Amino acid sequence: KSTVVLCFMLMRKETHSLCKEQEGKNEQLLRTLSQKKSKEGFNQLMRNTAHFLAGALQDEIKLPSIEEWSSKNTGVNMDQYNQKKMLIMILDGTSLNIFKPSLYSANRGMYVSYKKHTAHRYFVVTLTNGEIIYVSNLFHGSTNDADMYAKSNLKALLEEKYGDLHEGWQLFLGGDKGYVFIEPPKGWGIILTKSAEKEKEGSDQTRIPDEGDPILIHPFHRIM
Repeated sequence: KSTVVLCFMLMRKETHSLCKEQEGKNEQLLRTLSQKKSKEGFNQLMRNTAHFLAGALQDEIKLPSIEEWSSKNTGVNMDQYNQKKMLIMILDGTSLNIFKPSLYSANRGMYVSYKKHTAHRYFVVTLTNGEIIYVSNLFHGSTNDADMYAKSNLKALLEEKYGDLHEGWQLFLGGDKGYVFIEPPKGWGIILTKSAEKEKEGSDQTRIPDEGDPILIHPFHRIM
């Protein structure tokens, strides 16, 4: 337990320098924690640390320019896609676990059936090098990946950001079977994993040739 507390204190110290306005609140929290060593103090430390990290990193998570994107379109087996002038963004949904709500209707709405846990759901977008460039809002746990994408502002953001000016590149969204039936931005294609392609046989969408291809799988592991 002491090691975990120390880690959070060090994280707090690093992020604290980027959040000067929180100085008084932060110092008071640490004094409370050191004096009482209470569960409440530790929980507050975790919340504050997460808050400071979010404030420090929110400006770093942004859509890249085409030039920046092409320089980061890297990874194992990516040469074949660069040669074909294909830029890829990868979507993946994940969970923010919560305690089981006591109210039945709330529990039902927050239950993630295929994960068998109760959580908020959200999705992230990464480049093929694993860099996170977009994080969605939170959704009810019962919301599937395709619905999260449809209800988010991502499609509109991508169309506004890149329009028709692709500088000779073809633009693609990549994902697993949760994204088989999404509508990509205008002029974009979709790259699917092999298992996802089985969900949409006969489609004209491009597919990653091998389910184990680290183009998709490796960045997913880095952001979970």
